[in-house]
Amino acid sequence: INKSYHKHTPESKIKFVSLTKQAQHSISISLIFAVILFVSAVQVVLHYRLNQQAALQRLSQYHLSRFKLYSTYVMTHTILLLLVLLAVSLYLSQPLSLIFYLKSLLLILIYEIGIVFILFHIQTISHRLFMTFIYALAMGIVYLIIFM
Repeated sequence: INKSYHKHTPESKIKFVSLTKQAQHSISISLIFAVILFVSAVQVVLHYRLNQQAALQRLSQYHLSRFKLYSTYVMTHTILLLLVLLAVSLYLSQPLSLIFYLKSLLLILIYEIGIVFILFHIQTISHRLFMTFIYALAMGIVYLIIFM
């Protein structure tokens, strides 16, 4: 009876591909993350008080202190943006490959290095905001082109 039962039981044709494979790209997550990059340009306004020229001039007297400031800023924001990207991919239930996250890490580092130079070297807040939004828009488009 058992042999007959297993012989006549139909096999399932559905494969659980999502459990065994990760995608190299995701257009929906890339689009959401491009918007997040654009929104994160607000950090220029939020960190407005961080750019104090007298304190930065005193800080530059010490060896590698400005580099430490820039690298700390870039690493902090890079980790935050990567955590947001990971949260979005988990929320949308889309497992993504390590290559996707490494490409994203590289683009986020480039983005944050550009933001840190805009933040600390452009003095006028309106110019800083304009340049940041244009830069965020350009990086968002590059991000979408790479992951499409």
